[in-house]
Amino acid sequence: MKASILTTSQRADLEITLQDGILKDSEGRTGYIASNRQFQFDGPPQTGAIYTAGWSVCANNSLAIGDDAVFYQCLSGDFYNLYDEAQADQCSQVYIDVLGSGASASAGAPTQSADGQPGGKFPERKKGREKPC
Repeated sequence: MKASILTTSQRADLEITLQDGILKDSEGRTGYIASNRQFQFDGPPQTGAIYTAGWSVCANNSLAIGDDAVFYQCLSGDFYNLYDEAQADQCSQVYIDVLGSGASASAGAPTQSADGQPGGKFPERKKGREKPC
């Protein structure tokens, strides 16, 4: 499956491939949760990575790791990093929308910097919305 999951005018769309629970970006780097809980892409993943596989797309087109589709966008200067757990007061819960190949990205879709880090600004998760997976 190929999907575009992020766009802004400052960064490139994050184009990923999901196969057998493993995410790869357009540069062939693996998507994973690092030891600091940050969602990032590297080739190979950093030593101590928490999750390097187990990714999926929920029925509502949210990206998930395991059965959890809730991520956290955390303000870091003038951009946001994505984590699988809240890191500080400036973090808010979000879902990452997965779009089919060739689709236009929306507010819930991430971007990717040149070093492979996904980011972007996502709509905050509405209270009471259950995990979609």
